[in-house]
Amino acid sequence: YIGKFIGNTSCSTTYFFESYIDELRISKGIAYWTEDFTPSPGPYIIRPQEAPVMGQISDATIFENSVSSAISFTVTDTNEQSLTITYQSSDESIIASDGINFSGEEVSYTGNTYIVNASSVETTVTPTITPETNQSGTAFITITVTDPDGMTASSSFKIIITPYDEYTVLMLHLDEDPFTDSSPESHSVTKNGN
Repeated sequence: YIGKFIGNTSCSTTYFFESYIDELRISKGIAYWTEDFTPSPGPYIIRPQEAPVMGQISDATIFENSVSSAISFTVTDTNEQSLTITYQSSDESIIASDGINFSGEEVSYTGNTYIVNASSVETTVTPTITPETNQSGTAFITITVTDPDGMTASSSFKIIITPYDEYTVLMLHLDEDPFTDSSPESHSVTKNGN
């Protein structure tokens, strides 16, 4: 693509044109050299900037002190640009801002920002979520992708952190005398002082 037209004050849209060079003139002093080129038979293509598109993210449930799996979403961008990924947790005591990482074939990390190279074909992004230690509850995660022109797409989902059950360990001290018959034995068990 050659050429970029940015509208005047009454038109803020940026257009890209599929174009050709029909004349090239090089001058030095008073000498001129001109070369003509055959115009393309195709029409001009006006491609307005369009916002990226995100797929829906399904809600998820994981156990406390574990890491999420099977969460993913897709992004597309007809302008085929690099998109910045940002995210926000509704409850950082459960899922902190540093508890979310992203991966994928077209995903990169610059040290403080996640980038996905999007195209008109769906690109898959996988977020990995690690809750805070020993925390359970529900949080809503909002993920946003932003293109270089500031156009965005967002998707939110709910993640439930389920606590593990507290397992009770039962230890019985039996008499040292061996059993001499098959008669039943009974023992009293006290739990939490009751």
